[in-house]
Amino acid sequence: MPIKVEFPRESSDGTPVFSAAPLEGSRKNFFTHNWCDPTTWYQGSKLVASEALTDQGDHKTFKPAASRPWIDVTHGKSFGEVDQASFAPEIQVDGQTKSENSPGTTDGDYSIDYSTGTVTFNVALAGSEVVTASYFYADSSLFIVAPSEGRLCRITEVKILFSKDIEMTDNLVFQVWAYDPENLPNKIPVSGAEVYKTILNFMQDANKVQPVVLKIGGENWRALTDDLLPMSFDYTATIDLFASYGMEIHVWLEHNTPFDGCMAYGTFYTLSSAEPEA
Repeated sequence: MPIKVEFPRESSDGTPVFSAAPLEGSRKNFFTHNWCDPTTWYQGSKLVASEALTDQGDHKTFKPAASRPWIDVTHGKSFGEVDQASFAPEIQVDGQTKSENSPGTTDGDYSIDYSTGTVTFNVALAGSEVVTASYFYADSSLFIVAPSEGRLCRITEVKILFSKDIEMTDNLVFQVWAYDPENLPNKIPVSGAEVYKTILNFMQDANKVQPVVLKIGGENWRALTDDLLPMSFDYTATIDLFASYGMEIHVWLEHNTPFDGCMAYGTFYTLSSAEPEA
């Protein structure tokens, strides 16, 4: 647990007496998109409601009009998917909602290729049914770290996880935004942009490059599919985000071009507390 050092009193000879106390606030962590995988880019996604899917002739395979990544909050691609459940697709047959197979099983009615939006039913339909889909598709890589209303978020550490096979194909940008006092409630950048153009840039800025975490877990969907390199950015001088000022951190790929490879994640470790009274 993070600690702060206080000087509440002195000894008889004037020497400060130290005491350690926990930092105030509750833990609140933010888990970014995987910048290798647009099916995780839920924050910058757009909704398509009740689109009719096209039967590919086998009465099992149905496709949307456009092939594009659907947001996937089912397969454990990022921690905290339970909080993203509203982004899950809904598939209906003649107005009746059907269930997706649980990961690694065929216990539902259909599976989805989230990279294209192709829906495949376990059992062929009769052929006369109307199949519709309501879904979110990836439109932007933007990820925002922001406190809840009335709260202060203090960022204490950021961790980056790169898989061994990572290949950067775009610049990653980090910037602080807040309310524009002349054009409320719009927000504007209030810091310079930190732009990471190479793997070396991340290593130069990180406080720690930690030992490689080896691939583990076999070959199923729950496994770690490649070795990971963690890098940490410790904030001795913390970044405080005040909800009342609309403060938030924006992180995005400059041209929305996914990295090649398995994984490129960030985790923002913060302490959340009530904003101090003015």
